[in-house]
Amino acid sequence: MIRRIPLRKRPNGASGFTGQTAMQNDFSKCGPTIENVDIEQFERELGISLPASMKALYIKYNGGMPALDWFPMTDEGEPIWIHEFLPIATSMISHPTIQSIYFEIVGKAGYPRSFIPFAVDPGTNLFCLDSADGSIHYWLTDVSSDDRSVAEDHGKADRFLTESFERFLEALVSEDDAFG
Repeated sequence: MIRRIPLRKRPNGASGFTGQTAMQNDFSKCGPTIENVDIEQFERELGISLPASMKALYIKYNGGMPALDWFPMTDEGEPIWIHEFLPIATSMISHPTIQSIYFEIVGKAGYPRSFIPFAVDPGTNLFCLDSADGSIHYWLTDVSSDDRSVAEDHGKADRFLTESFERFLEALVSEDDAFG
């Protein structure tokens, strides 16, 4: 069962979305520059098609650490810190990439093949694009148990965040806004 987590409401009654776009969020410590041909190769390698907003972000930054790096949650849950957007692999990258994380975890503890990990929190939990429907999920990597079935592990690990990558990017806020 997927647990849907609505965005935190703003004090003025506005929605949790800030109106930010991917291009209004600065990134540091980005991966090597990539081009459309690299994204096309990546899509073929994983058998997926990325949303236009994700392609644009990766052409501009190829991962990195976002300045607006908190995903606001409901009053019932704490905001989630996005430590780093993973880069798309090139021959010049030696640290973890979308592909290396995907191929390491796919099929383990109920991790769906359609979940493409694009970012991590400081505890290595994953922010994933569901390539089946474009939604964004938060995958807890440390909840698997030998005492549960794969389906039960999936239910404990998967947190629905929002319906699209673009909405995810629009929702990102500063630490002050996340806790203010």
